[in-house]
Amino acid sequence: DPTTKLNEASCTFQYELPTPVTSTGTDPLLANQWHLDNSGQLGGLPGQDLNAFDAWASTRGAGVRAAVVDDAIEVTHRDLLANVVPDASFNYRTERRGNAYPLPCFSGDTHGTAVAGIIAADRDNALGGSGVAPEIGMVGYNALATGLDSDIADALNRDLQANEIYHNSWGAPDNGVLNASEASFQAAINTGLSSGRGGKGAIYVFPAGN
Repeated sequence: DPTTKLNEASCTFQYELPTPVTSTGTDPLLANQWHLDNSGQLGGLPGQDLNAFDAWASTRGAGVRAAVVDDAIEVTHRDLLANVVPDASFNYRTERRGNAYPLPCFSGDTHGTAVAGIIAADRDNALGGSGVAPEIGMVGYNALATGLDSDIADALNRDLQANEIYHNSWGAPDNGVLNASEASFQAAINTGLSSGRGGKGAIYVFPAGN
């Protein structure tokens, strides 16, 4: 509904679902995305990249579904909307009101959208850049927005038989010591590894540091 408002304490996010992107052409930022194809264009060492262009000859992620577990995800973004699975995201801030859009509410709610773009930005639509998997199906879970361990644990298993990948660009503080993970996170991940993807095990992505 283009007139929908997401309201909560000190937060109002009003948005309009963008007109479907029908333009085609090279994404203007693609040439600068050294992590996809590093030719030394920004001063880096050529070849230190994901070799994405060659991988795209085999797959661009079509038929795979990834969940982004983060603070907020602007699922109505024009470079993301084509790959967002309809009615499959979940908003932990307003779950009791049935709002499925995990949209940003505050000025700091920018991380999840950036992460989602790296993964799933649409390709060849003459907008921005491209995601690593520009045809993947993506859902957003803003479990980090509430700060509740129970919400994060829930997100790590949500729609377990539909999500093949759970992407988590967050972790323990880089404070020089080992930090034990929350027991509920471990339990959720173990469940996903044993029963996700039809018994093959869900794929969990975490950073080496944060």
